[in-house]
Amino acid sequence: VFNSSTHVLLKDRDSIIISTIEISKKTSIIINDFSQNIELNNGKLIFKLISYTEDLIFHDKSAYLDFEKVKWPIILRNWKNGDKMSPLGLKGNKLISKILIDKKINRFEKNDQYVIESDGEIMWLLNLATSNNFSITNHTKKIIKIEYIQY
Repeated sequence: VFNSSTHVLLKDRDSIIISTIEISKKTSIIINDFSQNIELNNGKLIFKLISYTEDLIFHDKSAYLDFEKVKWPIILRNWKNGDKMSPLGLKGNKLISKILIDKKINRFEKNDQYVIESDGEIMWLLNLATSNNFSITNHTKKIIKIEYIQY
C-alpha cells in the first residue's frame, strides 16, 4: 500500500488498484420488515417474501432465507474484525475476514463489504456467503429473498 494526500495505491496479487481517499462512513441500518428496499452507495438491496413453490435461482447476488428463522428487526452493517458465521456447506463457524481472504477480496472492496444479521447472528455476507442457520429446507413455508444489485 502506498499513500498520498489524495489517493491510495494498492498492489493486490497481480493488480495495481488506485483509489481516492474517502472519509470512511460506516453503515448500520435497522430493517423492520421485508417490504423495505435499501439504497447503498454502490447498490440496492431488494427484499421479497416468496413461497417455497416458486422457482428459486441460486447465485451469489441473492440469499434465500427461511422466514421462520429470522428475528426482526434485522440489521445491515459493515463487517468488522471478529465477525463470524456458519457458511452454507461448511460445518461450524468461519471468520468473515477468512472468507474475504479465501474469496480474494481486495482491501478496498473489504472496506465496503456488508453483512445482514438477525438477533446478533450473521445471515448473509452480501454476494459471498449465506448462513447455514437461516437456510431453507423441505419444511420451509415462506422464504425471504434478498437480492443485492450493484451499480
